[in-house]
Amino acid sequence: MGNRGQITVFTAGVMAVLMLVIPPVIRGIDIMGAREMAYEMVRTAESNIKAGYNRYIFDEYHILLIDKECGGRGEAMLLEMFEDNLRANASDAFDISNIQLSGYTRIMDDDLAPFIDQVEECAGYEAAMLIVDNIKKQMTETGPEDSDYEDMDLAYLLSEEGEEPLGEDDDFELTDGLSTANSKSDDDMEERKEVKDPRKEVGTWAKIGIANLIKPDGVVYSDEAPDVKELPSYGHFGIAQLYTIDADFDDYLSLRSESRQIEGLGEGLKEYASGLVYVSQNSGNALRPLEGHVFNMEQEYILGGFNTDKENFNYAVNQILAIRFAANFGYIITDTDKEAEAEEAATAILFEVPYLIDIGKYLILAAWAYAESVCDAYRLVRKARVTFVKNSSTWTTDLESLGNFQTMENAESDDTGLTYDDYMMLLMALNINKVYYRMLDLMQLNAVKAGYHGFSMKNAITEFAINVTVSYGNADFYIREEAGY
Repeated sequence: MGNRGQITVFTAGVMAVLMLVIPPVIRGIDIMGAREMAYEMVRTAESNIKAGYNRYIFDEYHILLIDKECGGRGEAMLLEMFEDNLRANASDAFDISNIQLSGYTRIMDDDLAPFIDQVEECAGYEAAMLIVDNIKKQMTETGPEDSDYEDMDLAYLLSEEGEEPLGEDDDFELTDGLSTANSKSDDDMEERKEVKDPRKEVGTWAKIGIANLIKPDGVVYSDEAPDVKELPSYGHFGIAQLYTIDADFDDYLSLRSESRQIEGLGEGLKEYASGLVYVSQNSGNALRPLEGHVFNMEQEYILGGFNTDKENFNYAVNQILAIRFAANFGYIITDTDKEAEAEEAATAILFEVPYLIDIGKYLILAAWAYAESVCDAYRLVRKARVTFVKNSSTWTTDLESLGNFQTMENAESDDTGLTYDDYMMLLMALNINKVYYRMLDLMQLNAVKAGYHGFSMKNAITEFAINVTVSYGNADFYIREEAGY
């Protein structure tokens, strides 16, 4: 009996202890479960916010971002969406308060680093390298047949043999020489009338405007002219300066400078391969405008930054001309046959001022190279391929008919060479600091046109954090969750 009493007392004691211990344990387990549930509720609501990415930007450009301002309705709208999602997943046992959004990473932060990261993921490095390697190959595959002009100094070429090269400060222009020659007797003038100055023939093209001169009928300018002040790139760059070649062809020093425009050309292709290929594939240009977009000439806009297609096309064509002129002038001064033709023409024009004949020869060669370059641009905007470095078999113009526009119309496409698209990529590589910002411009403009009114890249975020208090009975959970793409 005594043992039974002891067992009863022990059992009662154990039960009393359990009754004291178990409820707090159960309560602790319940709170732990509630905490985990609260975190899961926040994560689910956060995922729903991430699912609200701008679908146009993703479908069209494969970039994930959220409009923090919800198309101009404000950040409060985003908070409301989060709270609605959170409450929809919460039972009546939970109370929600103190919701805040913080820790934003905007797509334009750190000099567009979040945007560039997504771009490089989209493009694919290996595929991009294949494209840019092919462009660089075409730039070097076909060159002069018997000479290498890359290291030639035009100052040396224009100096008399055995004399010091012409210096940077020497001012040799053909204008004064022509004036002297043209002041001679009427008999001399009559004799020289038969010899036309090819520089004048070609110079008229520049006065007309090369872009207008060569634009195909199928290339159409968009009627839209958006306000650039509302675009992401505004304030980051100055107004583009329209570069044009001096089509008077009377100052050899300026031509010498222009002939070096291709130095370093293509160096940025490999370094920025992924981004360049992404932009090339996700934006249109004059030859392949994208339906439903604000500009018909998007890549030209990336280069020029003007708010009309006409201005941007003019800018792009002149940039192509600069590249083609440098390559063509570099070749033609090594072609002995063409040099002889130019010297013959210069002699006929300047026979009364023989000391200017040598200079005149190179200025005529420059005009000839310019005519060839215009012909190249004419063919490029008609979807032809143009050999980057010419030789005698790929040169298309002749000195006798430089002013004849028929030369361009009769020129055939090269089997190899670069396309208009390739030149757009080359020019973007030279202007890489503008490319990403102006790509964001295009994305914003086109999204707004597609119906996302009030959308601005300045409010686009790729990462964010949620701060919220979730109460469960007497327990408060202070939760911070971060999310991003």
